[in-house]
Amino acid sequence: MSENKTLAQFFRVDDVDFNLIDIDKIKQETAHIIIDAQRYFADPTYRHNPDNPDYPQGGGDEKTNATSENIATLVPKFKEAGLQTGWVYFRNMPDQNEDTYGGFHNVAPDKDTDFFAGKSTTSPFEDKDSHFKETLINNGVKNLIVSGFNTSACLYQTVLDALDENFNVCVLLDMTENGEGGDPKLQEKLDHMRAEGAILTDSKQVLHILAEL
Repeated sequence: MSENKTLAQFFRVDDVDFNLIDIDKIKQETAHIIIDAQRYFADPTYRHNPDNPDYPQGGGDEKTNATSENIATLVPKFKEAGLQTGWVYFRNMPDQNEDTYGGFHNVAPDKDTDFFAGKSTTSPFEDKDSHFKETLINNGVKNLIVSGFNTSACLYQTVLDALDENFNVCVLLDMTENGEGGDPKLQEKLDHMRAEGAILTDSKQVLHILAEL
């Protein structure tokens, strides 16, 4: 099956006949979800206590920083294509906002138009205080395009939970990263996501389909 056909199926366009499909409806039902794009996970210079250089730093490195910059460049393109944008962030307590864990890194969410979900768990679907599933349903979202950190942990579990909740899921591999340390089971987890029904591709392919739509 070709890449374009796979993505056409993701957007529920079995026969790409632009005279028969409701293009605006397809885009309204699609959200770009960015997971844990915070300094703790992506910024190699981040430390919990900046006044103490010996204090443990976060998990960011050169690879996560580069991916964060890529996310910052590409998020506006998905917005321009007409997709909703949602930011999932890690926090310890339900009353903590998106400024926790150093706040967002390199990216600049729009608090007037984007939606946000905090989580103290691996997946926002597992944290009832995040109201993530309810937000997606209330926004009419059926298709999730997922990016962020870390590929084999929070992103992986969020994708599996989304599939269990009957959302259509696409992972942008050029906009997600594990970091230099990596995970020896990363390929296994990528294969698992694909086997469960997620589409694994890159931003170029998805933006190409959106441009055609």
